[in-house]
Amino acid sequence: MILKCTKKLVLDYELLDERQLTFSITKIPLNFYDEIHMRTMTTIYQNLTREIECPVTGEHWVKIGFQSTDPKNDLRSTGMFSMLQILAIMDKFNGYVTEIFEFSKRQFKYNPFACILINMSYYTIQSLKEGILIQFCNKNQSVINTLNEFYFGMVDLFFEGRKNNKNVAQENINDVIKSIAKYAKNNPEEIFERVKNLFKKYPLLNKDSMSLGDDINKY
Repeated sequence: MILKCTKKLVLDYELLDERQLTFSITKIPLNFYDEIHMRTMTTIYQNLTREIECPVTGEHWVKIGFQSTDPKNDLRSTGMFSMLQILAIMDKFNGYVTEIFEFSKRQFKYNPFACILINMSYYTIQSLKEGILIQFCNKNQSVINTLNEFYFGMVDLFFEGRKNNKNVAQENINDVIKSIAKYAKNNPEEIFERVKNLFKKYPLLNKDSMSLGDDINKY
């Protein structure tokens, strides 16, 4: 009998604080009395809808894909981290986000935009916890940038599948999301390759633009 020894992947020591900070933010609930939280949510809403008025609660949140009139109810598993990731994908791929949001509105019942992106954040965090992203974090020397790119790739994989599927109405959205997450975890290299293609299609015009790496330290 031959025993095979495998080296367990360990996150670089320099990245441990960044990893812990990320997990801490997932525990921070949305608080509209917090100026940063309010600005974050308002920015997301205004960029998606081009509307100025953004009350704390109301049907307008349902319009962009939250499950209720109070968005904090959707953030129990991801906290403010998922909102920061929505900001990040808007910042890096504004044209792309506009496209997928318009697509989600056409099939709103089957593609609730905010709900889908929150779920992608949840599975991104789970992938980090499970060690799937460690080697990529070490290679990039960044936990945040790696999580963002994995998230961007999963979002793209989801919406590409939805656009090409003629039987969307027959599918259970939760099952689809779980299948995307499972595929991403089993094929992380392919997910990161998708992001490279996104950057080619939607080049970042403003190289000094805001990033999640900048915002995360405010929390």
